Amino acid sequence: MTQLLIQTSAETYGNIQAGSFRFINRLSNLLTAQGWSVSNRTKRRIDPLLDRIDRAYHLHEITGARGPRGLNFRRAYFYPWWMFDFPQQRYGGRIGDLSYVADAIDGTVARAFYADLQRHYLVGWGRGDPDGPALVPMQAELCRQRDWQFTDLAGLVSHIRAQDPTREVLLKTHPKLTYSDSDTALLRQLCTLQNVSLATGNMASLLGRAAYVATHNSAAAFEAMVLGIPSILFARTDFHHICPQVKQPGDAPAAFAQLRGPKPDFARYLYWFLELNCLHAGREDAEKRIAELLNTCGWPVAPILDL
Repeated sequence: MTQLLIQTSAETYGNIQAGSFRFINRLSNLLTAQGWSVSNRTKRRIDPLLDRIDRAYHLHEITGARGPRGLNFRRAYFYPWWMFDFPQQRYGGRIGDLSYVADAIDGTVARAFYADLQRHYLVGWGRGDPDGPALVPMQAELCRQRDWQFTDLAGLVSHIRAQDPTREVLLKTHPKLTYSDSDTALLRQLCTLQNVSLATGNMASLLGRAAYVATHNSAAAFEAMVLGIPSILFARTDFHHICPQVKQPGDAPAAFAQLRGPKPDFARYLYWFLELNCLHAGREDAEKRIAELLNTCGWPVAPILDL
């Protein structure tokens, strides 16, 4: 019998045990019907080692998967969409490696999907202001450049000031992080620069008046697409396909020129990303989509041909 072990945080484990995690419920139903044994437990430090030597398949929440029988799962920015990633793909992801071809997407279907997305998410949020500031949503460890980043925070701000010198720059701290003394000192230093300041207010109000988002790979850039606001990226991410990127200093002039040009077709892209490459756990065909995605990832899951 093929075994699947789902390894999650304690909070998610509690939701699974209570039967309230719809995505895991549907995945478990699918695999159990195909003869798999499905079990759940909270993550442990020893799991990456054990995962390599047992014969089970493993599904880890967000990160932690190892080897050919491991996958990570995480929310695809908006509930109830979910995505699978291969091991070691926390930044960039399975979708980030795919090729996006806008002309292959049905524009009518995509626009209907986009309108529905706007009706249900970020309701009441503003749609940006071309004359507004550059919004910089920050993440953790501001003083160093991590291996998935193309530059550090200071370099990101420097690129904006060099390529868009009259633009106000708003630095937005992450609401769930407590910054170190060195990070706080860096923010104070950056805010002494002309036109650079620390943002106040929530993300809804800040995006509502922003001209664009400049970030490493904050989810705020994905939210901005729903609002029709462009973004420029300075790190690996899975939603890079229609965003200008500054991977090295020489990229900056062309990337900012692209940012100032016509807006991307957000409707086609979000339809491609969410509907064609992720899973909506509430859809009637959710189990069929789970089977398709797991099969694409190389797992021995039989396709569901009829609903």
